[in-house]
Amino acid sequence: MHAAPPLRMNLAPDRRWQAFTVACTGVAAANLAAWLTSVAEWPGPRVAAAALLAAALASLACLRWVRRLEAPGLLVWDGANWSWSGGEAPVSEGRVRVMIDLGAWMLLRFESAVTLSGNTWLAASRRQAGALWPAWRTALLARLAANGQPAAPDPT
Repeated sequence: MHAAPPLRMNLAPDRRWQAFTVACTGVAAANLAAWLTSVAEWPGPRVAAAALLAAALASLACLRWVRRLEAPGLLVWDGANWSWSGGEAPVSEGRVRVMIDLGAWMLLRFESAVTLSGNTWLAASRRQAGALWPAWRTALLARLAANGQPAAPDPT
């Protein structure tokens, strides 16, 4: 089995991903607030006000969180190892895990092998990768064990 060829991808914050995340958070917060107020049997106007307030607060918090997590940078696959250099941080080697795969868009988690400061969340899209998208998908999805055999599925 052959490894994917070396690749480099510039990743910038994806505005569509940010808008989708904020919208989903707002809808979920509004639904939760409406459900809680209906269980408490509050009158109708209070339900609407609580749902709108919860949606607005959750959306603002989510927007701040998403913007803080997504930093522009360079994701590199050298044929054997992954590395990420984002912003002013030094280049860090580690592992990339595909968390969501929608075909033309992927949510990735970069786990640094050097720092314990946490994970870096990256949104990669066919639009960003262009003609290299099939090669990127191959590199991201074809993990090899140390002995060159296909790795067992990750239980986490």
